[in-house]
Formats: sequence, structure tokens, C-alpha cells
Amino acid sequence: MMITFKSFFYLQDWQIILGFILFYFSISLSIYWLCCISNFKENLRAFHGVVAPYILVPMSIFALSSALLGVSVWDHFQNNAKAIGTEAQAIEAYITLVRSVPLEGKEHLVSDAKAYARSALTEEWGMIANEGHPHEGTSVYLQKLISDTVELAIESKLPTFLQSALLQSVQGINNARNARLSMINDEPDSIRWLSIILLGVMVLISVAMVHLDKPKPMLATLAVSTASICIVLSLVGLAVNPFSGMLMISKAPLEQVLLQK
Repeated sequence: MMITFKSFFYLQDWQIILGFILFYFSISLSIYWLCCISNFKENLRAFHGVVAPYILVPMSIFALSSALLGVSVWDHFQNNAKAIGTEAQAIEAYITLVRSVPLEGKEHLVSDAKAYARSALTEEWGMIANEGHPHEGTSVYLQKLISDTVELAIESKLPTFLQSALLQSVQGINNARNARLSMINDEPDSIRWLSIILLGVMVLISVAMVHLDKPKPMLATLAVSTASICIVLSLVGLAVNPFSGMLMISKAPLEQVLLQK
């Protein structure tokens, strides 16, 4: 189930929205057919008498659960944005340090750092957005940056404190990338998502129960309730994958690194 939900939220935005629309409108039409058209309609009308406030119970639970899920998804979204900013800051700090030390071939290290940032921005970003895993080429660029830094720091015979500063700086980039990649493995909370999807169905059932003897008001209320549920779940669902779509974290921190002269 977890794999299914993750695959779903890595679809394009319109596919996620369409998925919710098709599911809930199919449920609504099935409920309407069962209550107003099928041979079971007379049997179901025996339950007539459920008062309108009954709807508030599943609706309230659905609203509260959706809000809590939205907070969780938004926190994950914000943490990914912070991770991008931290990684960009680590690269910028490394470039600034390299340019400030008396090191032959230091522009080569700057080029390595920018090549890594460019790969993270153009190659790895798209890979994560579409498939949910890192790009091997970006790892190669990072390993080259680390090895070149270690080699030049040792060969240049810099003072110990400068060597240590360079190594800590490049390690900071590695740590920042690891922190960013660790969030990719965070799966959508399948149990919570399944619960909220089922609560949405319960809301539609409760709406139908209140209007068992009024087909047209039932149809209208089901349509409004279904549209509301689809809007809420689509808005939350679009933020599950923060690397693509309308609700995407900003690329600006990494782009700023590449604009440095």
C-alpha cells in the first residue's frame, strides 16, 4: 500500500487531481444510483429520518484529520526547502573559503563545486521529481569535488588549520546532500491517507442518508460535498512531492550558486 501511494503522488499534478475526482465522483454516482434508481431504493428509504446534524460527525472528523495531515505534509515540504537552502549555503561557503586561501589550482575546485551544483539542479532534481531517487552522476561530481579538495589541500602544504577548514567545508556539502536525500525515502503516511480517503466516503454516505426521500437535493449535495473533498485532498496531495508540480520548492538557492562569478 505504501508503494502504491508513493507512486500515485509522483504522478503529474493533473493526474493526481483527476484520480481524486474520478474516485469520489464514482462513489457519489454509485451512492445516488443505489439510493434513488436501483431496486434497493425502497429498502434504503426505510432509514429515512436521519437528521441533518448527523452529517457533522463524519464531516468534523474528516476536516480535523485532513488538517492534521496537511500540517504533516507541509512540514515535510518545508524541511525539504530548508535542506536545499542549507546545501546551497554549504556550497557557497566552500567557494568563498577556497577563493580566500593561497591555493594553486583553486579555480579548479570552484569549477568542481559549480559542476556539482549544476548536476544537483538539472539532473538530480528531475530524477527525484519523477522517480524519487538520486542521480548517480551527481554523486560522481560530489566524489570528484571531495577527492580534488583532499588532494590539493595536502599537496599545497597549507597550514593545518586551513587544511582542516577546507576538509570540513567540503564535508559540510556532503552532509547537506545526505540530509536532503534522506527525506526522499520518507513515504507518504499510507494508513493516515487511507483513513482520510475512507472518511471522505463516509461523508458522502452520511449526506445521502439525510436526503433519502429527496433525489434532487441529494444529487446537488453529493456534488458539492464531492467537489469539496476533491479540492482538499488534491491540495494536500500536490504538496507530497515537493520537487515537481505547482507546489514545488524553490530552486533559487542552487541557481544563486551558479550565478556566482
